[in-house]
Order: sequence, then structure tokens, then C-alpha cells
Amino acid sequence: MRPPSLLLPPLLLLLCRPVVQSRGLQCGSFPGPCANGGTCLSPPQGQGTCQCAPGFLGETCQFPDPCQDAQLCQNGGSCQALLPTLPGSTSPPSPLTPSFFCTCPFGFTGERCQAQVKDPCSSFCSKMGRCHIEASGRPRCTCMPGWTGEQCQHRDFCSANPCVNGGVCLATYPQIQCHCPPGFEGHTCEHDVNECFLNPGPCPKGTSCYNTLGSFQCLCPVGRDGPRCELQPGPCPPRGCLNGGTCQLVPGRDSTFHLCLCPPGFTGASCEVNPDDCVGHQCQNGGICQDGLGTHTCLCPEAWTETGGPARTQRAASTACV
Repeated sequence: MRPPSLLLPPLLLLLCRPVVQSRGLQCGSFPGPCANGGTCLSPPQGQGTCQCAPGFLGETCQFPDPCQDAQLCQNGGSCQALLPTLPGSTSPPSPLTPSFFCTCPFGFTGERCQAQVKDPCSSFCSKMGRCHIEASGRPRCTCMPGWTGEQCQHRDFCSANPCVNGGVCLATYPQIQCHCPPGFEGHTCEHDVNECFLNPGPCPKGTSCYNTLGSFQCLCPVGRDGPRCELQPGPCPPRGCLNGGTCQLVPGRDSTFHLCLCPPGFTGASCEVNPDDCVGHQCQNGGICQDGLGTHTCLCPEAWTETGGPARTQRAASTACV
């Protein structure tokens, strides 16, 4: 019967090792402690051990190695020897001679790996898949159109192209998920986003916003151009752009325009506007929002800080006052 390897004590799992730890061998004794042509090794400090000749194992090389028989484990199985329990051990009794067990490759089973497992493709794939064996010996399913999963057991709803307006189907089970392009939303990207209703809107003050399918258009005043009316006529002004902005020339169809590239925290045709970053951000627990450049902070009451502990000063700067 094949021994249960999970219950074996560590001293039993000596896997065909030529050197076995002894319990006080004296290498200088006569006759030597190692049998069957073994060599006694005596380190400067410590106790001697026996280096066994091929085909033998044990504390004094007293046992023949059952794994020397190359035909013991069949079909490519690997043999591992199990030594008898040492005298005085608390482990359960074992045979007086070494035993063995075989580790079988995929597709085989039995004490000596002599039995072949039934065809793994016989019931691995569902009716909606075709099974084939990979080089590793494991089964793999190729699904029919409209089906997915390791065993082709799930309906592939993405195969019907349910996402509209350029949406990409991401998840196929148990329900679809569409990743929508900018300008569209909804379960299947079926709804157009009206950017003109956003707060703040996409177009600058003094212009009109016109919604289009998947996008928008800013109706610019005379002399302004660009998707957001950001282009101003003429070359860069001598004073340049405000608040550290950089002026860039943009050739137009009929004349030259210039554009101000604003640093973080500023916007506007000449980078003259610092948007209120407190819009859409509300401080908790009585905190007062203070606008910054591209950010905001909350001036928290004495009893609140961003970490939830007591404040060390009368007012502590935070982003939430929690």
C-alpha cells in the first residue's frame, strides 16, 4: 500500500541521499561503522557520518536502495525512498527495510504510476467548446463563437458587440461592462454627454456652448478661434502672458493667432484667472475652505485634523477635517 506521505515524520523523508546523519559514529573504530562500501566522514567538530556507495542508504549504509530499480516507477514516475523508523523514535512503526513511493507525472496514477488516468478531455469542456491536450499534458478548451470561460461554460455577451458609439466591451460574465469614449456614457455608451451642462462648462466666459454628438463646440466672439476660443488674433503681446504663462504662436488660415499656455492653477486667455478650487469641495466638521493654486485646503476647528486626532494649534490645515 502506498504510504501517506503527508503523515511521515521528517526522519522518514530522506530521499535517496548518499550521506545520512548519524547518531555518534566513531570513524576511527575497527571495523568501520559504514557497511556496504560506505565511507566514514569525520569533520573537525561534530560526529561522523557515512557516505554511502551507490545503491545503499541508511545511517550506516545498511539498507539497499529500492529506487535503484529503474523500472520500479513506470511511465516517467520519480522514485523516493523511505527509511525505516529509527529505534527510540516516537513515530509509528514502519517496515524493517526501506520502502518507496512514486510521484507520478500528469495523466498517470497508481502505486507505481502503472495506471493511466482516463482521457482528461472526455468531460472537461462544455458542449460549447472543443478540447485539446497541451504540451504539458493538461486539457484546454477552444470555445465556439458566443461562449467563453475556462470550460466554455459562460455566454460571451461581448461577441454581439453591445457597446455603441465606440465603446469597448470589457467584462463578459456575469454581465457586460462598456468602457465609453469621452462624450458618451451609459451601460452600453448609448447616451451622449451634454458638456454644455457641466459645471464649470467647457467654454470660457463670454462665449456660447453648442452640444454635438460626443463632443461640443464653443461659439467664439469675433477675433477669437480654437476649440475653446483660446486663440487670440495677432502676435504675442509685449507684456506676454500673466502669472508665468508662456505665449505660443499658432498659424491660422487667414492670419496669425497666439495662445497662452498657463501654469497649474491658472486659466483664461491671458492666464489671468485663478479658478476657485473650493467649488465642489466642502470641508467637513465646520472647516473653512481656502482656495490655492490648483488645490485647496481646509482650515479645521481645534478639535479636528486630517488624521482624526486633536489639533496642536487653534486651526490646522487639512484637506477634509476628518
